[in-house]
Amino acid sequence: MGTDSAWRWRQGVEDKYHYRFWSQVARWMAYRRQMAQGESMRLFYSPDRPHVDDAVMLNANVNDPLGAPLDRGSVVVQAISPSGKTQTIRLQPGEGDAIGLFTGSFTPKESGNYRLVASSSETGAPIQTDLSVHGLNREQQGRLARFEVLDEIAKITDGKLVSVSEVRSLLDYLAALPEPEPTVHRTRIWAHPLWAGLLILLLGLFWIARKMTGAI
Repeated sequence: MGTDSAWRWRQGVEDKYHYRFWSQVARWMAYRRQMAQGESMRLFYSPDRPHVDDAVMLNANVNDPLGAPLDRGSVVVQAISPSGKTQTIRLQPGEGDAIGLFTGSFTPKESGNYRLVASSSETGAPIQTDLSVHGLNREQQGRLARFEVLDEIAKITDGKLVSVSEVRSLLDYLAALPEPEPTVHRTRIWAHPLWAGLLILLLGLFWIARKMTGAI
């Protein structure tokens, strides 16, 4: 901007165009990261390093062929998973004064590198970028538990390992356990903060009594 008279745009229309212009300038200059950029479209997402089952927010700034922010249009993002499955996400126009901004979200179900391909029927050439999705350390389903390990853990922790059919006997076993022995908690009076406070209080009373009697 080579002029300082943009405030004059408020005349007759108040903040309708003034705030819209400067909000677009701020968004254009404050991009955290331009994940993919073309002549008429920018695509970025959040978070930068998602995990499986995390919601990934997709944002695209789209301009029309004349360079103005696209008000209405069709913006589609195709998320291609590492296994080759394609998920189509249709981005919706942003709310308020966010003209030219289209948003959407999707949830990755696989770990690895996703390929995001954004396109718009109004702009033509698509853009693409990669999205790295981290996996989760989940238990593998369909495999039997290692009962010898569970039995060893139960012996070390004074527990008991039973099968699903013997859960009833486990409840009876827990109900028959004796009451735990009471624990004794000892408080060291000489190290308690109240003891120090009592000493300070007594010394303060002694000092006040000496002052009241005129003793030095």
